[in-house]
Order: sequence, then C-alpha cells, then structure tokens
Amino acid sequence: MIVPSVISMLFAIGKDEGTVGSFGGILCFVQLVFLIASIFPTEVALRKNFDKHGNRKKHDF
Repeated sequence: MIVPSVISMLFAIGKDEGTVGSFGGILCFVQLVFLIASIFPTEVALRKNFDKHGNRKKHDF
C-alpha cells in the first residue's frame, strides 16, 4: 500500500494544510477499508483449514 499512498500524496505537494489533511484522511480511510476487507477471506480460509482448537483439519483428496 505504500506505493499507491506515496503516489496519491504527491498530488498534495504544495497545497495548503487543509488540502493535505483531506488527502491524508481519505487515504487513511481507503487503507482502513482494504485492511478490514482482507479479514473476511482470511477468516474463511482459516476456518476451512483448521478446527476450533487450532488443529489442521484432515482433507480427503
């Protein structure tokens, strides 16, 4: 996320303090959305592969 963050903040160079703050706030919000959205597929994958005690489930292949 650092590359898109730096690129988007380059648009705020030379702007007033309020504009830089707005860019930063929007950027933080977008990063937060991606962070929270990544939790759901991770939890699904963990539930698929581990039981409630943390032991790996046996798969029939």
